[in-house]
Amino acid sequence: MRNLASLFAALSLLCCSMTSVAFERVYEPFMYFMSQGKEVKVDFITQHRGSEAKYMQLFVECSYECSQTWFTQRLMEDFVRASQNNTFYGRYYIEEEPCFNPWDDCTPMSPPIDALNEETLEAVISPQRSTNRRYHNTSTDSRDKTFADNIAGGVDTTAGLTDVGAIASSIINRTNNTPGMPQVMIWGERRGSMGQVYPTKVCKFNGHNCAPFSKWAFIADFNTDTVTVHYEVNKSNPASRELEYLLEESLAKMNWMCTTFETGTLPNLAAQKMCYLK
Repeated sequence: MRNLASLFAALSLLCCSMTSVAFERVYEPFMYFMSQGKEVKVDFITQHRGSEAKYMQLFVECSYECSQTWFTQRLMEDFVRASQNNTFYGRYYIEEEPCFNPWDDCTPMSPPIDALNEETLEAVISPQRSTNRRYHNTSTDSRDKTFADNIAGGVDTTAGLTDVGAIASSIINRTNNTPGMPQVMIWGERRGSMGQVYPTKVCKFNGHNCAPFSKWAFIADFNTDTVTVHYEVNKSNPASRELEYLLEESLAKMNWMCTTFETGTLPNLAAQKMCYLK
């Protein structure tokens, strides 16, 4: 009888511990805003121990229009509005675990109480996991918000601009040639049938527009859920190694796990990344 009581106590403890894990929040590594009916992810690559933004990357679902002037101008205008109106947001998800007692009446678990007061997105099936994920919008990371506000507000203060369109144009013109202004890149994405996101192309602000970034060539295979990236790297060149690091960090944040193959003679190598969904 004592052994039976101990077993019930252990099962009860296990149930409680599993319940707490089920409600654990997992935060997405991006800041978000809306532009032209599409959700845009914002990511910063930093330097000086995280105190300064080296790159700002914008991830958005687009194809040919990714590097078009009208598209990037509107994108940056909405970025400025998000800063001015404080409408940037973050996101986390909660794994919806199944009921723990299949041989008894199953009682669905409730979401955390504090999540009920936040905007909740519909549950989706995760392509990487066999369980459901329920996404919630929440306040954004304060560091990323500060970086974004410095970009939008800094141009306003320096140039004396007040019109959103003029501020956006100034950001585009000042990138890549102004000390303290991060380099800006736009990643074009395409969404698969199960919601997975594939990178398809990249453009980089050059002081005039968002020019196609030809250093990375993406090949997405929607049948095998893989992405191949071809690029060249000079292992003795800090700028070249930095771009490789930027590529690796960005793919990892997009939930791609990659294996790198290199050919050639050091320091100049031709590289290929074979990437699979985590």
